[in-house]
Amino acid sequence: MERQETVNLLNKILDAIEHYEEIIDDCKWSNEFGEGQVNPTYEFENLDKIHTYGMCIDRLNERFIKQLNTLK
Repeated sequence: MERQETVNLLNKILDAIEHYEEIIDDCKWSNEFGEGQVNPTYEFENLDKIHTYGMCIDRLNERFIKQLNTLK
């Protein structure tokens, strides 16, 4: 993989991490102020999403570090 391709991949990974962080923020907001306050089912679903997307972010961070090490 060329250096420019690696840099582009790193940018895509960072964009994906930001996307998942936005989803997590939306779920947390929903639990604090939105549907999660009213309906316990939504609260449970949001907590599940937060956990799942947190694992996705962890995996993307691992991939980011692995790709970053190829640039050195």
